[in-house]
Amino acid sequence: MDDPEIPPALEEEALGLLAKPDALPEQIETIANDRRLVTNRKVRLAVMQHAKTPRHITLALARQLYAMELTEVALSLKTPPPVKHAVEEELLRRLDGISSGERTTLARRASGAIASALLNDKESRIAAIALDNGRLTEALVVKALRREGVGFALIDLIGKHPKWSRTQQVMIALMRHPATPLARIVEYAKRLPRPLLREVMRNTRFNDNVRRYLEKIVAGQA
Repeated sequence: MDDPEIPPALEEEALGLLAKPDALPEQIETIANDRRLVTNRKVRLAVMQHAKTPRHITLALARQLYAMELTEVALSLKTPPPVKHAVEEELLRRLDGISSGERTTLARRASGAIASALLNDKESRIAAIALDNGRLTEALVVKALRREGVGFALIDLIGKHPKWSRTQQVMIALMRHPATPLARIVEYAKRLPRPLLREVMRNTRFNDNVRRYLEKIVAGQA
């Protein structure tokens, strides 16, 4: 979406209206429907970030924004929560096509959902940054581990992380993953309370070699 030359007075008028919290939805829609205005970067971002912008406009505009603009809207404190959610959904659809620099910024600062998706990034450096995202939760780390195609790189990153390698549900997810080495499975099993380890064994199809080691741990022989 290129920024055309528009009269400075027209841009100033639009931005002035969009700066008002009490701007009417009809007024914002008029701006959004003006091709000269909405193709101006400052104006379209202001439209996206206004609390009174009609939902159908934010959804349509989100599909037209550049990835860098989506990132800016998603991280802005001015963006209303429903708009932020819609923008993050659009970003999730586009992650594979977003630049390394933008993915790095998102890994560090975006929502837990985006950080979780970036745990499976092709660059392990970005996945490592996402693991330190303060909005990432235990459930989202487990979700990332359950995605198809997860390999040893992510298993190793999580297994070495000072926080996630010691939370129970993550340890269980790691134990159940076929890419986790036996030594790590044994290590996690020893950290779990015995009743919980028994439950994991009942509900998981471990191979015979792994199961023998786990039975020794449950019996206090390892």
